Amino acid sequence: MNFEWDTDKEKANVKNHDGILFDFASKLFNDVWAIDEFDKLHSTDAEQRFTIIGLAEDKLLRVTFTVIKEKDEEIIRIISARKAIGKDKISYEQARKEFDL
Repeated sequence: MNFEWDTDKEKANVKNHDGILFDFASKLFNDVWAIDEFDKLHSTDAEQRFTIIGLAEDKLLRVTFTVIKEKDEEIIRIISARKAIGKDKISYEQARKEFDL
């Protein structure tokens, strides 16, 4: 997978969201139990956004991203990343339990 992000946006994200770097956050895309969904509220005709909740090493994160199609490849553009809390954490734990059954 190829990733990209705006470095100024990453700096703001680090300051505002638990010090999470986007390079670190990209590791959650390797979590086989990660759950993702379309973000209808923040999507536009020009940009469809998604959220994914999963583990990056030992940290449960929620990442907002979009997919950019260039030629024959897809690039995941990370928009924000933060620690998963509340309902995100519960949703992930429930999904893991379902996979373990």
